[in-house]
Amino acid sequence: MMTIAKRLTLTMLVMLLFIFVATMAIAYINTSSSVEKTIGTQGIQSAENAAKFIDLEQYEQFLLNPSESGDYWEIRRKLDQVRKHIGAMYLYTFTVKNGKLEMLIDGMPKGDQYSTEIGEELSMPMKDVNPVLQGKNSYTDIIHDEQYGKYMSIMIPIKNENGEIISMLGLDISAKQIDHIEGEILKKSFPLIIGLFSVVILLACLTVYMFINRTLKPLAGMNNGLDELAAGRIGRSLQRVEAINTNRKDEIKQFTLNFRSAVSQLTTMITSIRSSSDSLTAAAEQLTKDNHSAQESSEGIIRNIQEIAHGSERQMQNNGEAVKAIEEMAVGIQKIAESASSIAEASSGVTELTEESYTQTNQAVSEIEEAAKSILATNKEVVELGVMFKEVEKIVEVITAITDQTNLLALNAAIEAARAGEAGKGFAVVADEVRKLAEESKASAGQISDMLNNFEQVTARVVENTDISTRKAEASTEAVLKVEQSLEKIKEAVKEVNKDIHEVSAVTEEMSAGTEEVLASMEHVAQVSKNNVEQTQQAVFASEKQGELMRKMNRSAQQLIELSQQLESAVHRFDL
Repeated sequence: MMTIAKRLTLTMLVMLLFIFVATMAIAYINTSSSVEKTIGTQGIQSAENAAKFIDLEQYEQFLLNPSESGDYWEIRRKLDQVRKHIGAMYLYTFTVKNGKLEMLIDGMPKGDQYSTEIGEELSMPMKDVNPVLQGKNSYTDIIHDEQYGKYMSIMIPIKNENGEIISMLGLDISAKQIDHIEGEILKKSFPLIIGLFSVVILLACLTVYMFINRTLKPLAGMNNGLDELAAGRIGRSLQRVEAINTNRKDEIKQFTLNFRSAVSQLTTMITSIRSSSDSLTAAAEQLTKDNHSAQESSEGIIRNIQEIAHGSERQMQNNGEAVKAIEEMAVGIQKIAESASSIAEASSGVTELTEESYTQTNQAVSEIEEAAKSILATNKEVVELGVMFKEVEKIVEVITAITDQTNLLALNAAIEAARAGEAGKGFAVVADEVRKLAEESKASAGQISDMLNNFEQVTARVVENTDISTRKAEASTEAVLKVEQSLEKIKEAVKEVNKDIHEVSAVTEEMSAGTEEVLASMEHVAQVSKNNVEQTQQAVFASEKQGELMRKMNRSAQQLIELSQQLESAVHRFDL
């Protein structure tokens, strides 16, 4: 059996091992972070040194027209030399265009398979580039790429002489160097940490085991005392507990003192139980006799109350059947009343609808008559307009005749002007202009005549349509008047029906009210009968419960006698 000291020591060992593993993990993470930060800082210094080899004036000329010019190849050659000198994977310049990173100059040899063209999109995250756009230096975490492997990207801004950012310089460092540095640091530090922790864990476990074993030593003496107590030897158990010696002021000493007090009190209690067990047995036997007599009396009372309960139940059943019949009659009358009310409501709705239809029909007749009057007035005005068009046509004919005469006079004037020679040239010009005006007036008069002919045709059609509309309006008026007469008859009939229905509904409601009063009286009688039955049943239940309690008391008294005998036997097992 594993002791408490061993268990506690083992638990502490597990906790220390867990702390050791957590410490090693934290040390590994801190080492990796420190190495990455150091490499990033060194990379920024290398990138700043590399930027010094770029001729800013030459680079700004290239930025004006980013193409593979002479300036491009000269800057690329310098970047390649610097890249080889510092041992970097890649050295390049890039910029941000339309929210994307684009390559400007890739510092790789010409024709290299890993070189990137001008304007090609880069895959670096923008969150690492944003600090550079604000004029700060930046570097990424270690990037794992299937094509290029593990590497770290360093980025710095390239500024002109005015301090303005014109592009950015990128430097990619292989992560193999980082892994090598981390491995060297771990090789040097981890063995020392492991050895130190091993010594600390061993000393701590030994110290804890010795302390716990010494602290729990009094428990062995109390365990022996409990063995004696379990065997019934209370006196010897008390002797063993009193022999325990502890000088510590802690919970174990207090537990030892409490255990001594408990054993002493147990001795006193068993002595008292021995003296009381005989008296308890005699009292239990007397209780059994008294309880038996009370039980016989209670059973007689129960039989009498049960007979009363049966009679009350029969009376309640008869009242219930009568109430049920009246309820069914009340439900039927109520349904009749509800149906009559529904019919009355529907009839009222029909009356309102008929009156509304009658009113709308009157309005329709009035509107049709007004429309017929408007059509007749329109017909009259159109006829008058046709007469006016005839007058205008006559005037146009007069204008046409005048223009013909004017044209003839202009022709004669032109002939006379020609005969006059030089003296008649001015008159000839005037005659020609008059002739032109006469011809234009004749053409306009012809157009007016055509338009008047069209107006006459349209006017004739309008007159015909208005005549048709007038006849239809008169027919509609007659039809609506017939509908109005029919609605008047329907309205009177519906009013008579509505009056009869309201009378039926009133009579039905009076019958329903009378039935409800009878039902209320019967329900009151039924409730009184029900209360009598319930009270009688409660009396039966209380009497039965009392009888059951008497029987339980009898059984309890028997059990009490048996327990007192068992208690006396158990107490005599202890050796005081």
